[in-house]
Amino acid sequence: MASATLLLAATYVSAGATAARWYSTTEKAQWSSSELQAVEPGSLPARVDVTEELLQVMHGFGACFNELGWEALQTLSKQDRQYVLKKLWAPDELGLTYNRVPIGASDYGDGWYSHNEMEWDFPQRNFTVARDEGNLIPYIKAAKSYMDQGSDKQYLFASAWSPPQWMKLNHMSPQAYSECGNGPFGLNKTGEMQSSYALYLSKFVTAYGRHGINVTSVMVQNEPYARGCNYPKCEWTGAEMRDFIKGYFGPLFAKEHGPDAEFPSESWLGTLNTDNFTESAKTVYGDKEAAKYTQGMAFQWAGASIIAAAHEAWPHLPLIQSENECGDGQNTWDYALNHIFERYHAFITGGASAYVYWVGVASLSFPSRRRSWRSD
Repeated sequence: MASATLLLAATYVSAGATAARWYSTTEKAQWSSSELQAVEPGSLPARVDVTEELLQVMHGFGACFNELGWEALQTLSKQDRQYVLKKLWAPDELGLTYNRVPIGASDYGDGWYSHNEMEWDFPQRNFTVARDEGNLIPYIKAAKSYMDQGSDKQYLFASAWSPPQWMKLNHMSPQAYSECGNGPFGLNKTGEMQSSYALYLSKFVTAYGRHGINVTSVMVQNEPYARGCNYPKCEWTGAEMRDFIKGYFGPLFAKEHGPDAEFPSESWLGTLNTDNFTESAKTVYGDKEAAKYTQGMAFQWAGASIIAAAHEAWPHLPLIQSENECGDGQNTWDYALNHIFERYHAFITGGASAYVYWVGVASLSFPSRRRSWRSD
């Protein structure tokens, strides 16, 4: 396999041009470029058929900003830290412009937290991003300083791994954020609680906007079909997401974060980690009121098997891949070539207009209290 090539990007010869730049990665040479000379059409055996058919526009690649990533960067010298940031986010390097941020703790957060743990604070008066001001916000701004050097549009989508614990059905349980035990699980679905949770998500957009960070879209829930209790999560069914979107989340975002708002943002369905198209995407978007407020969909992991169905059913709807599979931390060429590249193929040919890595930066080791695992 060492001689195989993983194609990352290519610039094709335009009309009248005599050469083009070709980019590729092999096991021994990353992101290599070479010049291809133009030849007369038909003078060489065809390896690629170029047609006039246009499919989806790719809006970019990206990664998730996590607390442990920022902590890892702090162990480096300033020069080395800037080197890493430049390699990932500068327009003449990887140029990651379609990125993600957790709303509260994720499995790569430095322990559990939410933005409001004051019980029964339905107006969200105690909402705060004070913790993020010490890590995620400076992390995003540091990456943004390189993204701003280019002209590509920047995207930053957000999702919560878990609502504040007092908002959940199992709020009396130890570690309610991780949904351990027998349940019941999920958000408390009273009207008052759902209205407050939509406000919680909206306040996140506003708070980040006041820090100069535009959150371009918010997803209902990270991995609503996840099971187990090894990281923050919250179970949702398709019907529950549908009702939350059309009754609370969607209308509030349309009012507070529309295109002409001070801090515009979109309400999306995601991040779907299921192979059941009917239970998830179709249940939500098949409802006219929910569809009106669903401005895009995000798929990850098992969602690779249903993104094509969503694209076929609703070709006008923006779709993205929202989280690359974690891997095992070995970063082997064989895994990249034979599995991850296959994931690229499945999502992008299925209609994804963006592809997002799980973590941009991670340490090689994590204390067990952080509930994390090695990633590629």
